[in-house]
Amino acid sequence: MSLEGLFDRLDDLDPGSLLIDMMDEFQNALPVGSEYEASALRVSVETAKWSARQNPDVAVRYCRELDWNPRDLAVMMIMQCSNVSMTSGEFISTRGVLTAQGEGFRVVTEHCLRVLVENGRITQEIAEIERGELEADIRETDPVLGPSYRS
Repeated sequence: MSLEGLFDRLDDLDPGSLLIDMMDEFQNALPVGSEYEASALRVSVETAKWSARQNPDVAVRYCRELDWNPRDLAVMMIMQCSNVSMTSGEFISTRGVLTAQGEGFRVVTEHCLRVLVENGRITQEIAEIERGELEADIRETDPVLGPSYRS
């Protein structure tokens, strides 16, 4: 069934399961270059799946109110989970410097931004703003105390 067909039948499907299917599809299609990228992708997807299971009605609301298709929403959720992990402090060795695992999360975020731009969901300008905000968060996050202790 095409994506459009799935979107048309959103009421008939479990939205959480649909999002999880889209996340699996994205994970399986994404080229992964290192063990750190693979680990970051796995963590980001699993966290996004947990969120989809906990809040399945959010998928319907976002798809309807924001006119997002489930695939793009899945990519956005994966990206947000990657960003949260990256800026948690756990993957920052010193202010502004990510560990190898943190760089894996950055690669996941970059793939997600690229897909969202290619799909026309966000503009290149919005992607650049996202990158800038993420860099600022990385620079300001204390690697020991975490994001709530930013300078």
